[in-house]
Amino acid sequence: MNNKSRLAEAVHYFKMRPLIHVMEAARVKYEAYGKAGGTIMTEKLAYKELLALAEFMGMSEHALDLKRKFSISRFERRIMERWGITLGDLLEEYFRGAQDERG
Repeated sequence: MNNKSRLAEAVHYFKMRPLIHVMEAARVKYEAYGKAGGTIMTEKLAYKELLALAEFMGMSEHALDLKRKFSISRFERRIMERWGITLGDLLEEYFRGAQDERG
């Protein structure tokens, strides 16, 4: 599978799950740090978002809920393990349509 198809598969994965708030928070952190850094608090996530994030991160929702945050760099590592792409590439493609709509 080439990089373009892996990127498309990753975007599809995240768009088909209730992870928009996670992706928006990751974009804010990525733009602030210029890399995959910092943490995102999970306490404001709806339960379905917490479940989807925990599934992707390979942990129970209970464990993620107890931590109350997750590492952006660990999130990127999971993305790289699964699709071999960076968080920056994923975020750029994920939000491409929204940027095009804003003009």
